[in-house]
Amino acid sequence: MEIRIQDLLVISRKQEEEKIIFAIEDNPKFFYKYAAKYSKTKSNVGPLINEDGQSVHKLKEISEKLRLQYENVL
Repeated sequence: MEIRIQDLLVISRKQEEEKIIFAIEDNPKFFYKYAAKYSKTKSNVGPLINEDGQSVHKLKEISEKLRLQYENVL
């Protein structure tokens, strides 16, 4: 009987999931790291609104706005 690569991948993933299930009580970060690895959506920051009510789309401007915000809070 031939074992295909896809079958091996399925078995490997199931073994990894079982390992996570047993480890979740002792180390919840392990589960969240695994879940993040397989999530399909990535969230981005922005656009932000400046003092004039206009959208800020450039990454450099967004990072500057966030830096100023956190600087004011701390």
